[in-house]
Amino acid sequence: MKYVNVILLIVSVSLPNVWSNSVETSKYGEIITAHVKGMVCDFCARGLEKVFKSEKAVSKISVNLDDSVVSIRMKPDKNLPDKRIKELILKNGYSVEKITRGDAKSETKT
Repeated sequence: MKYVNVILLIVSVSLPNVWSNSVETSKYGEIITAHVKGMVCDFCARGLEKVFKSEKAVSKISVNLDDSVVSIRMKPDKNLPDKRIKELILKNGYSVEKITRGDAKSETKT
């Protein structure tokens, strides 16, 4: 009986975390991370921010030059296809190494 109680306790503690992640994604929108080659300065970052802010599906954009990462928060129930993300980045003179959606399990390498 002790083992059943321990298992129930573990399950009950872990379920809210699973629920909160899915609720957060639907409430705030998906986060897409693009790993970009070629960004070296603040001017590069500002250019990409401007381009992505003009997309209607994008809620927030942030660029990390140290890690060469562009993080894109989507509006709830909106999507920006990987193809479009690559187009926008390539148009600005950079290349995309990979795109990750939500977590590291779902990624697209180029």
